[in-house]
Amino acid sequence: MRAAEMYLIEAEALCKQQTPDESTSRNLLYTVNSARDDAYTQTAASGQELIDEILLTRRMELWGEGFSWFDLKRLGASISRKTYADNTSGAECPGTFGRNFAVTVGPNDNGTNDWVWVIPLSETQYNDLIK
Repeated sequence: MRAAEMYLIEAEALCKQQTPDESTSRNLLYTVNSARDDAYTQTAASGQELIDEILLTRRMELWGEGFSWFDLKRLGASISRKTYADNTSGAECPGTFGRNFAVTVGPNDNGTNDWVWVIPLSETQYNDLIK
């Protein structure tokens, strides 16, 4: 576990408390971002906008480390895959999925929690430690 991960967990938790401590959250976010970018200035965001900035920083900071799926599941968020043709905003990074794979998938689309890791039957048959 890295220090940046701990700072971002704390910043998110402080924002989501019954009585949010946004000032401390902004300071923690600044600590993480200013270590990566000398030109970063402390955000003035508050409420959901601050939480969104913390989550975006978390996505960038922890990219490729296996946190994405757990964050989506924890937040109940959906995965939205777009095709190249979906790029109507002129963004530099359009969608890259083929038409058949460009879908939005949520964890509870059919009323059940489909985002679970299924253990293959062969694993449970040959390993007595898995029940």
